[in-house]
Amino acid sequence: MRPGSVVKAEWLYSAAIGLMLATSLMTFGAVAAAYGAGVAGATTALIVGFYLAATLLTTRAGSGAGLVLLMLGTVFAAGGLAWQLSAQALTPDLLGALNVAQVVLMIAGAVLLFRPDARAWRAGPDLEEPA
Repeated sequence: MRPGSVVKAEWLYSAAIGLMLATSLMTFGAVAAAYGAGVAGATTALIVGFYLAATLLTTRAGSGAGLVLLMLGTVFAAGGLAWQLSAQALTPDLLGALNVAQVVLMIAGAVLLFRPDARAWRAGPDLEEPA
């Protein structure tokens, strides 16, 4: 049975992915005008698919590789937000607020995935015989 911190992390990452889809829809017109609708749609599908697969591998299968991918994605998202803040490129509107909320949800989920109960669950059952 999955520990509570893993279940909560899954919900937080799912909410972040939902916000990712919402912000993609909000900016789709501008991105499609610049690069074409096919590129905009494919990019969104690839990014959302990556986060969804990494989340499910980590929170459902207890995959160490999934955790590494999810943490890399989280670091990438946090770095992108840090760049937006430093370059003053973060819009002071709903889109900017959703971007910040998305990264906060991802970081909170990442913290939960490193709690002792989550680490023990990923490690699997102890295979040693009791003495």
